Amino acid sequence: MIGTYYKNLPIPKTTTMKSLKLNLSAAVALLALAGTSVLFNACEKSPKPIEKVKDGLNIRENEEAKDAAEEVGEAVKETGENIKDAINDATN
Repeated sequence: MIGTYYKNLPIPKTTTMKSLKLNLSAAVALLALAGTSVLFNACEKSPKPIEKVKDGLNIRENEEAKDAAEEVGEAVKETGENIKDAINDATN
């Protein structure tokens, strides 16, 4: 009885094709986005070896300002880690 009810239901082919096209378009867009993000991460700019040598010898342009900025960045990172540890200690 149940099987005959489902056999008589029409299958809308246009809706099925539209959803397949939509899913395919979404998959292609997702793959393109993933590929682009991998490409940009692979092209991340790193300091040049000459800049590293100048940093070691303390002869970079604006050395004092760059060193101060690096120290501030390290302090902010350390503060963030301390806050994270404090939150973990408070919740446990």
